[in-house]
Amino acid sequence: MQGIVICCVAVIIGSLLGPLLKKIIPAHALENVSYIFSLVSFVTAFLSIMKAVTLLPIAISLIIGGLIGYSLNLEEHVKTLFMHGNTVKNDSFISAFMSFLTLICISGAGIYGSMIAGITGDTSILYVKAMLDAVAAMSFAAAIGRMTLLVVIPEAAIMFSLYFLAGWLAPYLTEAAIGNLNACGGVIILATAFKLGGMSNYASINLLPALMMIIPATLLTGEL
Repeated sequence: MQGIVICCVAVIIGSLLGPLLKKIIPAHALENVSYIFSLVSFVTAFLSIMKAVTLLPIAISLIIGGLIGYSLNLEEHVKTLFMHGNTVKNDSFISAFMSFLTLICISGAGIYGSMIAGITGDTSILYVKAMLDAVAAMSFAAAIGRMTLLVVIPEAAIMFSLYFLAGWLAPYLTEAAIGNLNACGGVIILATAFKLGGMSNYASINLLPALMMIIPATLLTGEL
């Protein structure tokens, strides 16, 4: 569990230090930072998608998971939860926040690292994630403020859940399942990148239920 705690602390420290960067980074540079974030999201997405083993279970998970997410209107609920009381409601702010939420909470390193830590006790992957998260938190917080601190809540919930469920999931975590899980997360990050870059208004958060379906879908399609 130590690795997960360090990841959360890294986000907190980065979020607190980020606004201080405004004194160093020119205002005109911060105005276009969302496009830089979209490029980082694209790279992260493609690296994750390249780990896919088969297309069918990923497609099934995204279709069914997306239908569930849209039926529950997840993105609007997330906006209401995390934007309550915030005076800045513009689309660029919300897109940047959603991008940060997605990158921190459903990254392959976080999902896979939490499971590996729960099964073997190896936290090396989580330590790497913590360093990257600190840099990402500083960058996003410099642009949108300390609202990035709120991401620690779902991050901790997801990573601790995976950590404690890892023992039960271990028999199903084959190479195919892990690869497809990373790829499914990559597609969601890709959808977020399109939105952050102003190329789409797709509600990427609504695809999150797909992550819960990818292992069963891989099993049902005979890939385990």
